Amino acid sequence: MRKLIVTLLLAALLVSMAGYASAASVTVHITGHCNVRYGPSLDDGIMGTASEGTTLKGTGNSSKDDRGVVWYQVNYHGEKGWVSSKYAYTTGSGGGGGGGGSSTRYVIGDTGKSNVHTGPGLSYKVIGVLRVDDSAKYLEETSVDNRGVVWYKISWKGQKAWVSSRYTRLGRKGGGGKVTGDTVVAEYGDTNVRTGPGLKYRSFDIMYEGDEADYLGKSSTDSRGVVWYKISWYDDVGWVSSKYTELY
Repeated sequence: MRKLIVTLLLAALLVSMAGYASAASVTVHITGHCNVRYGPSLDDGIMGTASEGTTLKGTGNSSKDDRGVVWYQVNYHGEKGWVSSKYAYTTGSGGGGGGGGSSTRYVIGDTGKSNVHTGPGLSYKVIGVLRVDDSAKYLEETSVDNRGVVWYKISWKGQKAWVSSRYTRLGRKGGGGKVTGDTVVAEYGDTNVRTGPGLKYRSFDIMYEGDEADYLGKSSTDSRGVVWYKISWYDDVGWVSSKYTELY
């Protein structure tokens, strides 16, 4: 009997150690500048930030918030924190196999036809056209040309290419492959709600970090190359900068 108990204890210890090793081998890859929070939701406080291209050691734990967004638990400066799968994916044992479809962003044709170039500028060769409502996988890299216009790096017919942000926007694909973007969330700080898509327009309210608003399906790019989102704001309509917000 005693031998059986010892055997069971050893087996339990091995399982526990295997589980620990699995969790310890998870790596969380950050695909965009994001907040590290104390808990797995936008309601939880911010403990710091993680920059695009960095990696964090994952614990193997994950959780879904009330929007259905998956969050990964990470080790952050000696503490346990959480990052959204909208800006990260995992690899290694217990990982999410790239975070599933929720972490993939797409560049979507928005306000007109946009030429697809071999590089981030008008001087590069045109190899195609991204039409309104067409989409291409975003490769999580941007560049600014000599005019101050932001360009998105995309996957285009098996090769890497670039499109201007003047005629496109970032979004994600939901069920059935449809590109979605129904909600604008203030994720990078408080931001002014303006009467039009640019700093020259009057600010009439503030969208505080963590606030959400219904996206009205229209975006615009100002003279600096910054994208603005048109939103429903209480009983009014306004515009907010993508520098402080994210489209979901």
